[in-house]
Amino acid sequence: MKDAFFPRWFTTDDFAGLEKISYLCKERDRRENASVLSNYHVLARAGFHYSGSGRVFVRVTADDYYILYINGIHVSRGPAPSHHTHRYYDEIEVTRYLHTGNNIFAAHLYYQGLVNRVWESGDNRFGIGTEIENIDSGEVTQPFWKYKKTEAFYGRVVGYGTDFSENFDSRLWESGWNTDEYDDSDWKNMVEEDHDYSFIRNPARPVGVYYMKPENIRYSRGTYFIDVGREVVGSLRITANGKSGQNVFIRFAEELNEDGTVRYDLRANCRYEEKWTLSDGENIFENYTYKGFRYAEIKSSDAEIMSVDVMCRHYPFDDGCVEIDTSDEKLNMVFALCRDTIKYATQESFIDCPTREKGQYLGDAFIAAHSHALLTGNTDMLEKAAYDFAVTADICNGLMAVSSCSFMQEIADYSLIFGEMVLLAYEMNEKKEFLCKYYDYVKGVVLHFRKYERQDGMLSFVDDKWNLVDWPENMRDGYDFELLNPIRSHDVHNVINAYYVGALKTLVRIEKILGKNVSFDTEPYEKAYVKAFMRENGLFADSEKSGHFSLHSNVFALYFGLVPDKFERAVADYIIQRGMCCGVYVSYFLLKALSRAGRTMEVYNLLVNEGEHGWLNMIREGATTCFEAWGKGQKHNTSLCHPWATAPIPVIIEDLHIPVKRKNII
Repeated sequence: MKDAFFPRWFTTDDFAGLEKISYLCKERDRRENASVLSNYHVLARAGFHYSGSGRVFVRVTADDYYILYINGIHVSRGPAPSHHTHRYYDEIEVTRYLHTGNNIFAAHLYYQGLVNRVWESGDNRFGIGTEIENIDSGEVTQPFWKYKKTEAFYGRVVGYGTDFSENFDSRLWESGWNTDEYDDSDWKNMVEEDHDYSFIRNPARPVGVYYMKPENIRYSRGTYFIDVGREVVGSLRITANGKSGQNVFIRFAEELNEDGTVRYDLRANCRYEEKWTLSDGENIFENYTYKGFRYAEIKSSDAEIMSVDVMCRHYPFDDGCVEIDTSDEKLNMVFALCRDTIKYATQESFIDCPTREKGQYLGDAFIAAHSHALLTGNTDMLEKAAYDFAVTADICNGLMAVSSCSFMQEIADYSLIFGEMVLLAYEMNEKKEFLCKYYDYVKGVVLHFRKYERQDGMLSFVDDKWNLVDWPENMRDGYDFELLNPIRSHDVHNVINAYYVGALKTLVRIEKILGKNVSFDTEPYEKAYVKAFMRENGLFADSEKSGHFSLHSNVFALYFGLVPDKFERAVADYIIQRGMCCGVYVSYFLLKALSRAGRTMEVYNLLVNEGEHGWLNMIREGATTCFEAWGKGQKHNTSLCHPWATAPIPVIIEDLHIPVKRKNII
């Protein structure tokens, strides 16, 4: 196999020669100079002659996205979102899709054109690059593509500028466009164009796609009600028989309204309602992108709905999922809830939710990646996430909070946890070369924040990144410091300094593993932290001037090993007494901190607590995947599938040492 991929890059007439928009310009400027084109769907075809012998691989990438078919059969979709300096490409063996003679490679290409957390889009860059290799003969082909822009998809923006709704007009669709029988003689040739990308093989696998039947379908008065049986990520594939111009309305929801109808105006700020206009005869509808949903309604007074299937998509869990070997019903329920959240919310990257944002946040990804690696026994996605964030150092050495995308967001807490992500990957993959590769990035984060040090080493007025502490705001346990974005106070507050001293300690650990000279003596920093925030009772206050002891100030002190030994018990007791008065993100650090302090019985009690702040509360409220908050009403725009809430997986496996057993799962 080849080590490098240098494809010809093909685009369309609309994009050829179009002035590109800078990736690094400000969000406001990106909106004002908005992408010339958006919600742009293109169908592309290329021929390939196969001799009938030899194993054939295709390397494929696109900007923004492709769905690849060979001879009408779905093969793959991608690429994973990538940084503006490069494009991931997928490498797939396709021999089984080929027949002797001429074969049709077909790609449904998409350029979204929005500035958001999903893709690095909105930059007027669009195209496809492919290469086909017969590894037995050594023959390499770079096919030329023909295309037709389709107007069948149209809609409005939903979520946080995340998606377009996918209204679909079957009358404008090219039926059979991806098969060898289709006549493309009137299609245009795609334009070969120079590009400034480098191409990097996706270190992880493409997402898997499969179909299943809904658990329940009911019909009443022109409406089909669908219950998938659980929250999934994907869409519906609907077959209908009708007449040209008839309309079918499709609504998706994560939950039901009180009257039993689907709540298609999601809490997560997405309106999932779409119109499908039929052509004569048999029609097929399927979304191009994905949604997080459990329920759906299909409304049609005239058309005959012939079949409904659920298209599920996620990163393959084909032989890596686990169950815990215990008869503890509550613990099994919590574990299964978190496991299934990781299953469905791991797409091409570790998305924070499949609805509102669909973005990979560093803090969220740290927790999700830990859970995913334990479930699958594989660190590919964890290593990819580390790379995705490391490359944002070309924007700021302190790293971006969300990657890879065109939306610039920075969160100090998340940047300072990057070293923990790298060290976690090393502890799981045991690759010293991996640790060496990311050492400079870990050190770069520390050096970025060092400019905010005052004389004693504590950080003050970190105003270039959001000081988060926890989210939503009402889950900060009364944290006694004004967390404006940006910070406006020069006073010193606890949590960001706990993260900072923790980052210094992690850097030193990495340096010792690699046999490097130690960059920092962390002892003075630890003493300065204790002096600034610890009070006579042994607890940690929220700021240098505060007498308020939030849960968070004590959790992060304990997690990063900043509590003097003689006060560790008092701090752990206080955390236990306060309980889970935090958001689900911070629960990871809380449970891990208590586990390190040897308080595993209390950790178990917190995992299965039946109060309003716990995983069993989510299950009581109907969760089949973890909520963004402990309950639906605890955050005004709660998403109902959020993997930052999956702390129980590493805690149960690593700290409670519950035996696990592997099972096959799609």
